[in-house]
Amino acid sequence: MSTKGHPQTALTKYKISLANTEHKPEEFLTAWSTYEDKLLADPKKLPTIGGYCLEVGISQSHILEYAGKVPGLTEIVERIMELQEEFCLTNGITQKVNPIFAMFLLKAKHNFKDSAITSATQINNTNISADVLADALEIMNKRK
Repeated sequence: MSTKGHPQTALTKYKISLANTEHKPEEFLTAWSTYEDKLLADPKKLPTIGGYCLEVGISQSHILEYAGKVPGLTEIVERIMELQEEFCLTNGITQKVNPIFAMFLLKAKHNFKDSAITSATQINNTNISADVLADALEIMNKRK
């Protein structure tokens, strides 16, 4: 859709500038270092790929494009997801964050699933022939 003749909002201009900017590989590593420091400084801050993208200055839709070009970027994204999972587990259980939100995020982003509680009862169905049963009864009767 063309915006010709219409004034662009500040957000639209920002998104266009992000899309047209080329980033150097060292910028991704520097941004990760800065973002990781922010996460360590504030233990209540949820690690997200979006937060990292804001630190780099790219949109989330472009992170996959750069993943193939920038060595180590895939590991950074995986690390963020691991930190997010750990954050949700530890803070959700201790109720430092809303446990329902933590559970939702774990199910939606980290493949956690509800499972039914299974019974610990074991049922063995063994067929015993009549001859074996007769022999067993005979042995039992002799012992009496």
